[in-house]
Amino acid sequence: MSNFTFTKEQVQEIYLDHALMAQDFLSAIEKNSVSAGTDEAVSFSINRRRLYLAIESAYQDIARYKNYHQDEPIKGKLDATKRGAYLIKWVNKFKPIDAKVGKEFEPNLEIEGFDIFENINEYLALYFCENHLSYEVGIDLAFSQDKIHEFIYYLLYRELNEHSWIAILQLLKDSCKCIDQVDFLRKI
Repeated sequence: MSNFTFTKEQVQEIYLDHALMAQDFLSAIEKNSVSAGTDEAVSFSINRRRLYLAIESAYQDIARYKNYHQDEPIKGKLDATKRGAYLIKWVNKFKPIDAKVGKEFEPNLEIEGFDIFENINEYLALYFCENHLSYEVGIDLAFSQDKIHEFIYYLLYRELNEHSWIAILQLLKDSCKCIDQVDFLRKI
């Protein structure tokens, strides 16, 4: 039996899908920044090379996982929990979004929690997970703000590997069956 690999064309297509998701994500962030009055102080750009490397690396890991764990890796597809875990791993390594903060931007030290501008890549990784989970379970969902802050804390201060993230995301996916009864996910 031969090993499964993604072709360059497949990786390019997957990259383009994620590049569009990243652009939609940034558009929403910029729209919220304008309404918050920070449109002049912060701007974002996607480093397309780093985004491509993150996607390519994630899908190389996905191919390896398929080869090792699936009986028919060429036919089988990994679920959203594994794709999300590998995207978290690689988006946070390559950090494809750059935030440029202008001179006039002064952080509000009264605000507790994580600054979306400084942690934009962590937010992007979680956004990718939300999209993959939403597609698989057939519900448009989003993590609660408390859960996002908890996950960002893990990404910044804890050594969670992709296997840990698979377990966490599997729990979230299983919770979608009773989404109206959990407070860390919400339909959007």
